[in-house]
Amino acid sequence: MSGVRPRRPAVALALVVGAAVLLRVVWVCWAAGVVCPDKAAAFDAGDTAYYLRLAHSILADGQFASNGDPTAFVMPLYPIFLAGVFRLFGQHLVAVQLVQIALSALTLLWVYGIARRVFEERAALAAAGHQVL
Repeated sequence: MSGVRPRRPAVALALVVGAAVLLRVVWVCWAAGVVCPDKAAAFDAGDTAYYLRLAHSILADGQFASNGDPTAFVMPLYPIFLAGVFRLFGQHLVAVQLVQIALSALTLLWVYGIARRVFEERAALAAAGHQVL
């Protein structure tokens, strides 16, 4: 053998990543009301609304505040992430969801890479497959 790896693991990994991305895109479409308009997820209540208010506050006046009141109720990284995505792509929730899908796919590849170094190829694919859900 010349040290060239077979392509089957690469194909299997591509299928796993594709399945993960497809499932997440279907979820985004469902949540946005594309699949079932009467079952659209409510993004104007609960934690989601709170994080969105914090992100909008960061963009508007550079403050970590909810309804004008500074807060330390939640950790700041996710609202800062949201504000960054909004700054880059506009204030569209779908843009945030697509960036999160890309990060999820990268995480899946990271898990695969770690598992492949520690275990054998099949275990690495199983670990990546576990990350699909």
